[in-house]
Amino acid sequence: MHRYQEYFKITVLFLLTSAGLWSCAKVGTLTGGPQDKKSPQQDTLNSTKNYQLRFNDREIVLTFDEWIELKNQNQVLVSPPLKKPPKIEVKGKSVVFSLPEEEVLRDSTTYVINFGNSIVDFNEANPVKDYKFIFSTGDQIDSLSFSGKVIETFTYKPMENITVMLYDSERDSIVLEEVPYYFAKSDKQGEFRINNIKKGLFKCIALEDKDFNYLYNAETEKIGFMDSMILIDGDSTVSAELELFLANPPFRLADKTLKARGKISLKTTQPVEKYELVKSNQSITYFQNFRDSLICWYLPGQNTLDSIYMELNVNDITDTIILKTRNSTPALANPKITGSNLMKGMLYPEDTLKISWSQPITHINHEGILILENVKTSTDKTAQDSFAIDTSLSFTFMKDSFLKHQIWLRGSFNSDKKYKIRFLPGAISSDYGSNDSLYLDFQLEKSENFGTIACHFEKLDSTSQYIVHLTQQNNVVSKKVIRDTSSQTIQFRQLLPGTYKLEVILDHNRNGRWDPGDYFRKLQPEKKMDIALEELRKNWDIETTIKWDKE
Repeated sequence: MHRYQEYFKITVLFLLTSAGLWSCAKVGTLTGGPQDKKSPQQDTLNSTKNYQLRFNDREIVLTFDEWIELKNQNQVLVSPPLKKPPKIEVKGKSVVFSLPEEEVLRDSTTYVINFGNSIVDFNEANPVKDYKFIFSTGDQIDSLSFSGKVIETFTYKPMENITVMLYDSERDSIVLEEVPYYFAKSDKQGEFRINNIKKGLFKCIALEDKDFNYLYNAETEKIGFMDSMILIDGDSTVSAELELFLANPPFRLADKTLKARGKISLKTTQPVEKYELVKSNQSITYFQNFRDSLICWYLPGQNTLDSIYMELNVNDITDTIILKTRNSTPALANPKITGSNLMKGMLYPEDTLKISWSQPITHINHEGILILENVKTSTDKTAQDSFAIDTSLSFTFMKDSFLKHQIWLRGSFNSDKKYKIRFLPGAISSDYGSNDSLYLDFQLEKSENFGTIACHFEKLDSTSQYIVHLTQQNNVVSKKVIRDTSSQTIQFRQLLPGTYKLEVILDHNRNGRWDPGDYFRKLQPEKKMDIALEELRKNWDIETTIKWDKE
């Protein structure tokens, strides 16, 4: 009994003590103290000395006051670039940068090892911001600098992470063969700065270095360049604005397909300026030029050959095209409507209705085409439109003499009515068949719903040509050409209300479009100007004056 009483007392005491400790634990929680936001500090006594002259060590040790790690090692850049990749490793509180044994450093050259923000502390990843280790193999540390900005041509937006490079040679081919002498990367604002440069003449190149090899790949990488060598010395501040562009690839036939008997699709790497059929084993009837492709129409005949052979000269380059034909290759379907110049079913008052077809048109049966106009049969707004043939309506359909896949409709239409064109079977014929029953709805837009934009151009180069695009939401609405004059007024008529912009291009080669530059031909991108316009309202005119100021 005595032992039972002692056991009971000990149990109660244990429970009371546990409850007290639990209540104390609920009062607050343990924390690790304030967050460490301090960057690691370099221990200079135990580090390789920075800014050394006549440097010839093979290993650089950078020691800090706490444990560190290296993140994003691709941030570590060496200028001038090394021919062999260095070995970079972390040992406790130190970063060890080792030069390969076969790496031969340049004489009398200042080297900059830029670690960026890659060195961080082990716990909180606080970076050692923009850390650089600099040394010279000569008797002095070069101290000159070169700065500027990189923009994307055509849009003029700043470009980030672009490699801006300096070469101590004027050879154009050096960008294909050798790494640069100096380089730097552009920031989010497109700005760059190359420090620790020696006095001298340099070629300046900006490169979208996708493969990180400091060499130019013209097929895939954008490039920008200064027109002449630049002098960097202590008496002047040098800066530049570099426009990056992707050069046009060399012209060639990129693809050829035969998806249906009678139609060959040819895709090109550049716009098709001109073409000529040299010879073929098929009867070629028509070419359609879509700028970056050609459609070749031919008559397959009853006895289809095993292969189609053509010699075609495009943009003064002759190419041989051979395509195998198979029994499984389908015949072309009947011609169908593929498009028109209607805008959301509306025909502009001064326009001729143009209807595009899937095949070149050889014949129009006018008796097989009916124009129907709507007849109101009810005042109920929910009632569907009822159409009837208008026998009094005068209209004419004709083939386009140049675009054989297009037909035109001219007629007298009323803006208060809706119209439906009915193409009866056989109304439209091609070399490959005739249409099934087809319909096309349209309505004539009212003149008072449109506005006009008048543009007065001044200070133009009277020996040059300018392309003027009127755009809306990045789509070209209308195109005009100004040539061989210092001033001119042009009008854009029949415009629906909305916000428009002008895009003016100095068309140096007079090919009717904007062209990027060409590094090897020393051609900069063609200059362009963008002009915002006030919002256009119904039955309203806008006038604006543009002074060309692009040098």
